[in-house]
Amino acid sequence: MKQIDKNKKVAELISENPEIKDIMISLGFKDITNPMALQTVGKIMTLEKGAQIKGIPWEKVQAAFAEHGFELASKETKTFSIDPSNDLESYILRLQQGEDLESVRADFVKAYENVSVQEIANAEQELINKGMPVPEVQRLCDVHSALFHGKTEAEVLADEQIPAGHPVSIMKLENQILKQYLDQNREIPYVELKKHYKKKEELILAQLDALGYPGPNQIMWGVDDEILHDIPNNRSRIEEMIFKENQILFPLALEKFSKEMWYQIYQDMPIYGNAFISEVASWPEAETYRRPGNDGFLHFENGDLTVAQFEAICKALPVELTFIDANDINRFFSITNGVFARPKTALNRKVYSCHPPRVQPIVKQMLSDFKSHKRNKVERWFKNTRIQYVAIYDQEDQYMGCLEIVQDFSEILKNHQ
Repeated sequence: MKQIDKNKKVAELISENPEIKDIMISLGFKDITNPMALQTVGKIMTLEKGAQIKGIPWEKVQAAFAEHGFELASKETKTFSIDPSNDLESYILRLQQGEDLESVRADFVKAYENVSVQEIANAEQELINKGMPVPEVQRLCDVHSALFHGKTEAEVLADEQIPAGHPVSIMKLENQILKQYLDQNREIPYVELKKHYKKKEELILAQLDALGYPGPNQIMWGVDDEILHDIPNNRSRIEEMIFKENQILFPLALEKFSKEMWYQIYQDMPIYGNAFISEVASWPEAETYRRPGNDGFLHFENGDLTVAQFEAICKALPVELTFIDANDINRFFSITNGVFARPKTALNRKVYSCHPPRVQPIVKQMLSDFKSHKRNKVERWFKNTRIQYVAIYDQEDQYMGCLEIVQDFSEILKNHQ
């Protein structure tokens, strides 16, 4: 029986053994009849991974190959691992000592040619957990992205499967236009770039953080801030960020987010507006999605309201309300598109992940003070907008949560000038 290495890519296997193409087609791998698919996805996809994606039992694949005289074996392959305390830190140290970025990056690529996105993300997170300042880990972000130029499996697969109108499809289109600005040496509008980064930060990075992947949130958000602070002198970093989003961030999000999460992100996208493009395709199946809810009555001490009535009253109020419960979870906001964007994806997760990393310690301290009764109210002003944070306690003085009250005084001030 002839042995075949199951770890080889499909295109290579078929090139070496043309007769297995018919076996694969009979199993359900009909995509390989398309020469373009075979020469793109086929060059990065293993037989075992393809079977997993298509839901074909591996035992069935083995049996079909055995029937035609082939044994699917696994030849020993070199494995890669990263020791964050030694390996990654050494590259950061070289940058700190003034070594040229490109020379550091070239050595990194040689050392970790076959390392995975997830392994690097995990290693970066461990460095942060051990106390390395986030800005230093951000510098590593400029080093490791070179690893994945033209070789991320998930990104190629995503392009094959993402429907038009999907949030990733829209954001990739924005990146495509942004790349044209760079290639044509045109001035990049701050407002448009800010909209793109805001969607990425609040709809994708914050969601990954809530799912237990805080590294991208802590690192990318900070890099975005640095870019926006000085766009003209950060054009090369903008180009790198386009690549990191397309090749690293979006594939990771596609792997980790449920379809329902993508539906909600799609519905939240209009809050921020399109960046660099005027119109985008719709995603029909997401248009009709509705969050599970209660269509009955809300019973209060002084009366009853339907959910629809209560929501209408909240929208009519001259203030925007957000409630964060005793566990620091976003539970409710009255409107989504007011002074500040409030995506529904922010609901039912920690309030910290809705803020840039540099602001998170301030939020945590304020909520801690509310819980300990050290303070019960905080007020801040942003231009003509007053923001109040009020601690909510029950009848036994037990902390229930925090109510954020936002009111825009622009019209009032204008009328009294």
